[in-house]
Amino acid sequence: MSVPESEQVYSAREVAQQLGLAAAMVRRYASAYEQIVGEKIGLHPRDGRLFSQQQLDVLLAARALVQRDSTSVEAAVAQALQRPETALAVKVQSSDGLTLDALTAALSRSQQPLLDEVRELRRELAEIRALPPAPGRKEQGDGERPGVLVRAALWLESLLRR
Repeated sequence: MSVPESEQVYSAREVAQQLGLAAAMVRRYASAYEQIVGEKIGLHPRDGRLFSQQQLDVLLAARALVQRDSTSVEAAVAQALQRPETALAVKVQSSDGLTLDALTAALSRSQQPLLDEVRELRRELAEIRALPPAPGRKEQGDGERPGVLVRAALWLESLLRR
C-alpha cells in the first residue's frame, strides 16, 4: 500500500517504541495485519516498513488486546480491525483503487432496483394470497390451501375485468 506523501508515516523503529515491543514483534504484528487486511504495508528502500497513522492505530489496539486478554497477535489484529474506531480508519482498496466506502455506495446503488423488485413481488404475492379460494376448493383452515396457480388465474381474471 502506498501512503500519500501528506500523511504522517512511522518507521518500524518508531512503531516499536510506541508499542513497547522489539523490532521482531513489530514484524509479527505487521505480518498479521498484512495477512488479514490483504495488503502490504508500505516499504521504504532504506528504512523498511512505513506505517500510516491508521495502521499504527490498529496495531496499538491489537497490542492492548494482547496485553489485556493474553490473546495471539493474529487474533488481536483481527479483533482490532473489527472495532468501529479502527475499522473505519482502515481504507481497504479494490484493484481499481476504490475505497471501501466507494464500493459500499456502489453496491447500495446497484441493490436498490433489486430491493424495489422484491417489494413489488411481495405486494403481488400478498394480493394473490388474499384471493378467495377456487370454486370447489376448501377454505383455508379446512385442511387444504387453494393452489397457487388457481389463485393466480383468479387474480389475472380479476385484472382483466377491470
